[in-house]
Amino acid sequence: VDAGTSTLSASSPITAGGTGSTITVTAKDQYGNPIPSIAGANIVISSTGTNNNFTQPTAATSVSGVTTGTLASTKSETKTVSVTIDPDGAGGNAPVAVTQTAAVVVNASTVVDAGTSTISATSPITAGGAGSTITVTAKDQYSNVIPGIAAVNVVLASTGTSNTVTQPSAATNSSGVTTGTVASTKAESKTVSVTISGTPITATATVVVNPAAVDAGTSTLSASSPITAGGAGSTITVTAKDQYNNVIPGITGANVVLASTGTSNTVTQPSATTNSSGVTTGTVASTKAESKTISVTISGTPITATATVVVNPAAVDAGTSLISATSPVNLGANSTITVTAKDQYNNVISGIAAANVVLASTGTGNTITQPSAATNSSGVTTGTVSSTFPEAKTVSVTISSTAITATATVDANGIKITAPTTGQTPGWAANDQDRIITWAANGMSNKIEIDYYNGSSWQVVNNNGAGGDAIYASKTSPQLWDIPSSAVIFSLYKIRIVDAGTDGIWQTGLLNNSAVGDDIVVESSTFSVSGRITLAAPTGPNVKWSRAVAQNISWSKIGTFNTRIRYSTNSGGAWS
Repeated sequence: VDAGTSTLSASSPITAGGTGSTITVTAKDQYGNPIPSIAGANIVISSTGTNNNFTQPTAATSVSGVTTGTLASTKSETKTVSVTIDPDGAGGNAPVAVTQTAAVVVNASTVVDAGTSTISATSPITAGGAGSTITVTAKDQYSNVIPGIAAVNVVLASTGTSNTVTQPSAATNSSGVTTGTVASTKAESKTVSVTISGTPITATATVVVNPAAVDAGTSTLSASSPITAGGAGSTITVTAKDQYNNVIPGITGANVVLASTGTSNTVTQPSATTNSSGVTTGTVASTKAESKTISVTISGTPITATATVVVNPAAVDAGTSLISATSPVNLGANSTITVTAKDQYNNVISGIAAANVVLASTGTGNTITQPSAATNSSGVTTGTVSSTFPEAKTVSVTISSTAITATATVDANGIKITAPTTGQTPGWAANDQDRIITWAANGMSNKIEIDYYNGSSWQVVNNNGAGGDAIYASKTSPQLWDIPSSAVIFSLYKIRIVDAGTDGIWQTGLLNNSAVGDDIVVESSTFSVSGRITLAAPTGPNVKWSRAVAQNISWSKIGTFNTRIRYSTNSGGAWS
């Protein structure tokens, strides 16, 4: 057998996993003559590459020196086939390696395999960005890459929403690879799959879509409201979102900055990063009752949305709440009492029901009109106090059961005659000496004239027998009056006190309980002056009258009236 003249040929190409290539060996001597009858067992075919399956020749070389075997493989590649011929087996001649070789091209199967084909993706990507590159590798069941699959036969799909899938535009290359892209505006984890030539591939790829940058228009802010001044405060909830309305987790608390309008605020900034829902929280508390607007800046972006927190006042405070009064007022006139309800932080408190605002006053003769309206937006409600008794009065208020520290003074100015009165007891009689006239006065000059009305005209009171009283002299209660002996008994009398004010000149013509400037006139109620009887005889405990003896009963009287004489025999037990 000659190495140079012997030949080797192979059918090619073949398909991986197919029936294989027929390998034809022709044994020749150095002169080109075919050598028949070489046993098949002495002809050995070999090949480069892997995953080869040989069927060695079983028949001896024919008269043409020819025998055949086969080469099959599951490995897609080009293989170099060679043959060694041992002409006499275990004889004395050495085996001859035929110089000629044959190339066998093993092509991959055209049938795509679901289990061995692969898909991969670049990840993560940003919502609204360029997207993820999806790399598809087509393979057969023996894991051989399959080139030349038309792009239209490679179809990508993705879970999730708001996706933009760009299908491959090129056939699979020599590595069985083609690419497409998946982009999205929805931040989420997506599973990308592929179907190649109608075969759904088992493998999938995960693409994580991260949110884009913080967006001013879609990020949100909310607040618990209302809150109470000085209380725990409002919880401010911030939700960070991108322009596609995706929530943004992982923003550090330091990059979420709250602010509030108004005054006396305590802002507690978020301390935690935004959670998986894009949320973090802070608080706003205040001692100032007002409506506040809360805003937030996230990662340097001022958010358009704001939140309103209404701070309501705290409970009524005794020390800061106020009461004031119009003063002075004349007797019978109303003093307007103004109450301002406040909390401990000096905030006014509106909406307190009138029934919960209760006025009280010291002194006598008072008429208190309690507030009829709830406290208004300034925390104010009003009532009135009037009086028929002249004095300085201290007006106080209780608001919602809290006694307010502040008080108001109302000067009820004027004069009130306290004696004589209707039905004066003991009775006053004509010619009585040193009868006491009393009055109360507040806010007066005390330059006073005291007159009595005798039924037809006013006369100046005679002071303790001293004759006509000084006119408009400075005097205070009480004053004494000697009732004239000429007083008509049982007639109705009145006392008048005239205060001439600071100038000492009375404005004449004033009626009862009237005033001009600081002049005032006040009349008492009417009273009667009685007559008086004085028994002259009998008098004393030791007087003894005998029976049947005429005795003189004598008396004196003031006033004109009829008399009746009676006697008692049992020390006044019965009269006859």
